[in-house]
Amino acid sequence: MVAQISTAVSDAVLALVSLHTAQAVFETSLPAFTGFLLVGVAASAGVLRFRSPSPGRFLLNTHEFLSWTATVLGISCLAAAYHRVYLNVITANIHLALALAMCLLRGSLEERPLSICTEAVSSGAIVSILILSAFYNNPYAIIGSVAYALAGLLIGVKGHIYSVLRVDVFHYILAVANVSLMIGLMRPQSLVYYRPTTMGS
Repeated sequence: MVAQISTAVSDAVLALVSLHTAQAVFETSLPAFTGFLLVGVAASAGVLRFRSPSPGRFLLNTHEFLSWTATVLGISCLAAAYHRVYLNVITANIHLALALAMCLLRGSLEERPLSICTEAVSSGAIVSILILSAFYNNPYAIIGSVAYALAGLLIGVKGHIYSVLRVDVFHYILAVANVSLMIGLMRPQSLVYYRPTTMGS
C-alpha cells in the first residue's frame, strides 16, 4: 500500500476548518460545537490514516467509527443547533434522540439496516436544516445544507472526477459547508411570512 497524500491533505483542511468552526460557536451553541467537533475529530483521524502507507487495523476501525459518528450524531447536532436558534426545541430534541438511539443500536444492527438507518438520520437532519433555513431566509444555512447534500448524493467517496479522487472533493465541499453553517448560526435571519406594507405604498 502507498500513502494517499491528497486525501490526507483534504482531510487536514476539513479538520482545521471544522475545529475552527467548533471554536467559533463554542460560547453560543453546545450542539453546534459538538457537531463541528465530531467532524473535526473524524477528519483528524483520516489524516493519520491516509498519511500512512500501512495503517493498522485499530486506526482503520477508529477512523471508520469516528466518521460514522460524525455522520449520524455530528450532523444531527447541527440540525438541533439550528432548531434551538429558532426555538424549535422539540424538533431539536427529536434529532438528538434519533442520533443517540442510532449510536446505542449500532452494534446490534446488521450492515444493511445500519446503512439505511444511518442515511435516514443524517439525510433527515440535512433536509431539516434546509427547510428551516429556507423558511427563515437564512442563505448561509441554505448553502451549507445544500453543500452537504451534494457532497453525499453527487460526489461520494469512491472513484474519481476527472482524475481527482471523489473523497478529496467530498472533504473540500464539507469544509465549505461547515463554514456556511457556522455563519448561518451566527447570523440568523428573521422569519419570513410576508413583506409588510409601508405607509404611502
